[in-house]
Amino acid sequence: MSLASKYYVGGDPIPDATGLYSENGTYGGKACFECDGGAWWLWYWVGTWWITDAPGSYSGGWEKSGDDPAGVYNPYPTVEGHPIVSAYDPAEGMAALQAMAVPTVGRPVRSPGGAFHQVDPSLLSDPPPVTVDMWFRPMAEPVPPTPPRPFGGGIHQVEPTLLSDPPPVTVDKWFRPMAEPVPPTPIHPAGFAVWPVEDVVHPIPFVGDWFVETSLPVWPVRVLHVLPPLVDSAGVALERFYATIRGLYRVFNPAVYRFYWDVSPPSEGDSPSATSSTLPYTTGDTFTGTGTWYFSASWFNGVIDSGFLPVGPNGETYLRLDLVSDAEVGQPPQPPNDWRLEATAGAVVRIWGLYFETSDDRAEQWAIAYTTDGSTPATDSPDISQEMPTSGLAVLQYDLPAVANATTVKVRLQTRRNDGTDESPDWVYSESSTVKTITADAAGPTEPVDAETWRGPLPPDA
Repeated sequence: MSLASKYYVGGDPIPDATGLYSENGTYGGKACFECDGGAWWLWYWVGTWWITDAPGSYSGGWEKSGDDPAGVYNPYPTVEGHPIVSAYDPAEGMAALQAMAVPTVGRPVRSPGGAFHQVDPSLLSDPPPVTVDMWFRPMAEPVPPTPPRPFGGGIHQVEPTLLSDPPPVTVDKWFRPMAEPVPPTPIHPAGFAVWPVEDVVHPIPFVGDWFVETSLPVWPVRVLHVLPPLVDSAGVALERFYATIRGLYRVFNPAVYRFYWDVSPPSEGDSPSATSSTLPYTTGDTFTGTGTWYFSASWFNGVIDSGFLPVGPNGETYLRLDLVSDAEVGQPPQPPNDWRLEATAGAVVRIWGLYFETSDDRAEQWAIAYTTDGSTPATDSPDISQEMPTSGLAVLQYDLPAVANATTVKVRLQTRRNDGTDESPDWVYSESSTVKTITADAAGPTEPVDAETWRGPLPPDA
């Protein structure tokens, strides 16, 4: 493929690398081209064309694969935009590179049966440049809708000079502040008029701010003769009516965050240790000594409490603080997410376990303690340990040694992490471990049922 002697670079490169590039020497076995300004070069190297500040420079520019320099280039690595390279034809000059903002003048519409209208090009003035504001309106200025036309009539045409500029559209015209709820249409009881809604704005909304007490209810005529009088000489009945209506409103409490802490995981329904209307919140209490503290939180919106939020690294409803001599230490790993025992053939007990934890306190090994004499397996003293992966879901499948038939096998499964070294391990075990029991089975399957004859074809479920 032969190269042109000049190329034009257009598009939207940032910084500006557009302009006419003329041949000036060779590089990479092909001609290279220098921009008229001298700040940019178009050059080739091993199957790729480049636009950079010098041949062989990769400090920042655009690239395109292939032997043909013409086409769209991609930025690499500190520039922006996509230059478009096209061959420059000296015979046509810049006419071939006419700006895309100038639209092509179309042919006028001809009347039925008539010839095309021909316009003397010399009588046409140059069209104005097409800019973005000719095609789009600013986001703050809504597009005025086309007014409806009457039946059988044409579109209403409004003289543009008679139209005033529309007011700017601001956020408060489309949205209400978060402190101002949208007033719903209240439900009215049968026989009552609809309660009108007051347009009240209050930073802390109360139900009473949005509704006004209705006057006398509107009763159907057919029940008027069975209703007691609403007003007596002392006005007691009417006052009782107003009190009943007010009793339907529930007074909202301020919205707050509720915080709980204790030496054991807090229980929902406990009285909060502290509350705060904003976050973050710093308690004035101090936590010292050696022990473990648990912290939970909930959101109270004034009426309903959310319940404890999942604040732990694995979705626990508490955060944990472990202290040793006033200093915070690492937390123990989580126990197995789920595990079970299975009695397999030959009186072998199989242990299945699942474990998943994403925090830095993740365990490194399974810890298995078991007994076959009916006693309870020890805690934090495993008979068997198994490595687990350092990330993702850990799955345990382990077969204990075979035992005699009907032997009671008890198993305690924990996880553990080494906070020491291989030479001097300091194992930290998971808490809340449980013991599961199973009976080993060495009898095998039962014998087959007695054979018997069957006349005719086999039954469908045979």
